[in-house]
Amino acid sequence: MALLDLDCDALIILAKISLMQKVAERFECVISEDVYEEVVVEGKRKGYSDALTVEELVKRGLIKVLPVTPDRRALDITTGLGKGERTTLSLFFNVEADFVVTDDTRFLSRLIRAGVNHLDSATVIVLMFKLGFLTKSEALRALTSLRPLIKTDAFMKALKSIKG
Repeated sequence: MALLDLDCDALIILAKISLMQKVAERFECVISEDVYEEVVVEGKRKGYSDALTVEELVKRGLIKVLPVTPDRRALDITTGLGKGERTTLSLFFNVEADFVVTDDTRFLSRLIRAGVNHLDSATVIVLMFKLGFLTKSEALRALTSLRPLIKTDAFMKALKSIKG
């Protein structure tokens, strides 16, 4: 089972499109304490329903919240980005995760330049479809829900991968 390290953007987006539970049931999912604080604690205070979804998945043990030891490689790669990105990438190195999952374009570009394994939400949907975790109609429905939240090129690439 692949180990996914999610940042705030991906966690919120996958929860908003009602896919986070399926992702957490099929993959080992971890988040940093800072990501939990931003998504759940601040999200609940602001009345965001996705915060409750994530909180429930954490309570059920489907998403693990882990402490982070700062990692020099992560700090170098994420210079100028936020605390969530720094701790997400440090956690990636701490636990030797398979992928960082993010939809933040600045963070994605840094990960690409550094050669860090990464996925965006659209690619997670494609992966789940290709692994048989989602039917074609479920994948297309999830991707359609995702459309207003992601860049058009990411949507079109994922759509092409699912439609074949």
